Amino acid sequence: MTHLRFYLTLLLALCLAVACGKADTNKPDETREQATHATELQEVKDQPDQSESADAPETVEEAMENVQEFTDKVKEESEKQQGGPITVADRDTLVSCLPELDDWQQSKPSYSKDSVAGMTSAKIHAVYTRNGENATVTIHDSGTMSSLLQPLKMVLSMNIGHEDDVKVEEMFQWQGCQGVKEYKKDGTSAKVTVLYKDRYILEIQGNTTIDACLELLNALKLENL
Repeated sequence: MTHLRFYLTLLLALCLAVACGKADTNKPDETREQATHATELQEVKDQPDQSESADAPETVEEAMENVQEFTDKVKEESEKQQGGPITVADRDTLVSCLPELDDWQQSKPSYSKDSVAGMTSAKIHAVYTRNGENATVTIHDSGTMSSLLQPLKMVLSMNIGHEDDVKVEEMFQWQGCQGVKEYKKDGTSAKVTVLYKDRYILEIQGNTTIDACLELLNALKLENL
């Protein structure tokens, strides 16, 4: 696992911990008291009837209600960040964004859309080949899940970097957006990831050079996003 993915995993784990808990985030004092209470109950083993948190869901129905409440808040926050209701990009819109370069051969694009508890996202990807090189171009539209990208944005803003004898990981700016370049020094593997408009994840990776990945990135046509 790379250094960048390590930091991102830690932040995503924090988000998942929040998601799995009760969705009401307006009671920080109560949350701290519950954590303290839980610690005390573990130490006092002669009180098994008080060993569970009072806010833990007692039924599957209650757990599902908590999840739905959380996803509703995610959707609400996403629309607030994007300035209004969010319509997830359709196939034609994302296909129109893909690069068209004379010296790269493009495979048939593959589009998919997913919904989870009222949150919707979509993505498209296509494989590009040239003289033995290959790279997959992927555009993720996080849609009504876009507020969950804040951990990624936080990691990218940390200006984390790593270099050793084999590979390089470094942050960079692209059209005012934050991104990360990861590549092997021998030119056999590279990856570029950009967080675009706090909603779209642009990703180019494959058995090619970092310059080739940047060439494909710069050829994206994002006017319709």
